[in-house]
Amino acid sequence: ASLSFRRDGSSRLSKDNRWANFWSVSGAWRLSNEKFMHDNPLFSDFKIRASYGTNGNLPTDYYGYMGTYATTGGYYTSPAIYWSQRSNEELGWEKSYNFNAGFDWTLYNRVTLTVEYYNKLTKDLLFEMPTSYVSGFNSQWRNIGKLENKGLEFTVSSQNIRTKDFSWNTDFNLTWQSIKVKKLPNGDDVQYGDGNMYLLREGESMHTFYLPEFKGVNSETGLGEFWIDPDDHSKGVTNYYSKAGKTIVGKGVPDVLGGMTNTFRYKNFDLSFMISYQFGGDMFDYPGYFLTFSDGVRVGSLNVSKYVVGKYWKNPGDNAEFPLPIYRNPYRTDRFSSREIRSTDNIRMRDITFGYTVPVPKNILQNLRVYFRTTNPFLIYCATDDVDPDVDIDGYRQTDTPPTRSFQFGVNITF
Repeated sequence: ASLSFRRDGSSRLSKDNRWANFWSVSGAWRLSNEKFMHDNPLFSDFKIRASYGTNGNLPTDYYGYMGTYATTGGYYTSPAIYWSQRSNEELGWEKSYNFNAGFDWTLYNRVTLTVEYYNKLTKDLLFEMPTSYVSGFNSQWRNIGKLENKGLEFTVSSQNIRTKDFSWNTDFNLTWQSIKVKKLPNGDDVQYGDGNMYLLREGESMHTFYLPEFKGVNSETGLGEFWIDPDDHSKGVTNYYSKAGKTIVGKGVPDVLGGMTNTFRYKNFDLSFMISYQFGGDMFDYPGYFLTFSDGVRVGSLNVSKYVVGKYWKNPGDNAEFPLPIYRNPYRTDRFSSREIRSTDNIRMRDITFGYTVPVPKNILQNLRVYFRTTNPFLIYCATDDVDPDVDIDGYRQTDTPPTRSFQFGVNITF
């Protein structure tokens, strides 16, 4: 068992709120050492553990609580100083209350199973809150609510086969996670992000996408259609983006993620490969907004993705994925909507390594191993074509470089 306590202060907060207390307590019991479990091969090792504690986060802005001025303004040809940030003397620590409980179980000295439940409740959540432009500012740092991050982690390590010349080991892990907003000021929704595409709502996941819902392409007119009220389809559809209502169309946080590594050894040869996976998350395809779903708006200024080739509407009766492309499309069906929300479900081969340990006289070298390794060689499964599913947890896909695919040949020498 252990117990800790600390008191921290920071100049990033006002003098009335800069100090806070943090503490933790934890304990574990190795039952396999008890007499009633002694010499039981089913419980070669068995331990239960639990912990509870607090920790805090500070605003990323060193002067987030202060009212500040900027010298980068201009008035015609003259320089200017302007009020750039409103003060918030009540800004305080973001505090998290963490509970963990689990067990570690080794069976027959060959299989180790670890199961852990975690629950992290964050109060006084730090957030750069959007504000009315009437105030003269577009945002302000505030402590706005509660966020719950909970999940279950499952890990298995096993020696599947173990002989003199051959062995096969497997490591597998799976995490189920949920990150949900528990409380907001007055229970009001908060929209934020690029084009206000994200929504904070009590009971919903963090990084929830809140956008108009695209119904599809009208087979007779070739025009794209949005639901006027996505939550009440009886109100019909519209061709104009400006008349479309918003609804929850996805979330960036995946429900399940994990991986598996297998390692094989036969005499002096070794082979290992690692697979990763995730399911239940979505991305906003920002490059796709320009290149895939432009519907003629950007004709002459940007190229179009090859994905759309042959998928545009052409004639009445066509069941097409993309509406009729119109130069400078007045309907603006290209704008942020459920069309750009795409699944990040995938199973990826992350790493493959093949090696051979060369027999050498020990008086010359301690060890000599040659190997070939490839990283991110291919996707086994991907729910979304032509897009790499690796994005940040907020699900916002930018025009960044996808994971590097590499091939290496090397030699390990130990003298």
